[in-house]
Amino acid sequence: MQRLQSLTKLMAVAVLALAANSAYAQARATVELKPQELQARATELKLQPAVLKNIRLASSRLVSFNGWAVVQEFNGDFESVAKNFDTFSAEFKAQKIQAAPGQAAVLIVLDNPSNGSFQYLVGYEVKGKVETKGALKLRQMEHPSAVRYTHVGAYEELGNVHAGVASSVKEFHQKATSFPVVVRLLNDPRKVSPGQRKSEIIVPVS
Repeated sequence: MQRLQSLTKLMAVAVLALAANSAYAQARATVELKPQELQARATELKLQPAVLKNIRLASSRLVSFNGWAVVQEFNGDFESVAKNFDTFSAEFKAQKIQAAPGQAAVLIVLDNPSNGSFQYLVGYEVKGKVETKGALKLRQMEHPSAVRYTHVGAYEELGNVHAGVASSVKEFHQKATSFPVVVRLLNDPRKVSPGQRKSEIIVPVS
């Protein structure tokens, strides 16, 4: 009797695994494009085909993101980020605020950067609420539904990455992306070349 129950359980697990694999295969089939179509869409979005392929995969799975950061607001283009981050960092240290250990610096893009100059926040992630003063503000980053994608390359390329995410979200979920967009700076933009800048872009979906 026990052997029969065990066999039944194993069969049930096998059926669930097959169903999961089938669903995964169907999802992959939906995400993946034929090489010619992938190339055409990548050219239209000004992205490399391999980059667009990864963007589409990330956009097929919506996730949540929540955190806190101490930030300072600036206006400028992507090249101004590194200089303004120095300004913020000096004030952050002067106020003796502790960044969350092991967490990334953040760039929060408040509006569409397509025109070159835009409003943005730079800051450090912190654990929960901390006291700030002057130009520094505490901000909660709360996005119940978002796309998270890691990009290596110049910050100027993030506009095209965002366009790829927006296009993919519309295709897969029939939804739109929105601002603010959170960019977690996974290495120091002051210490690496633009092509080596590693960032995670978190795009809210409404």
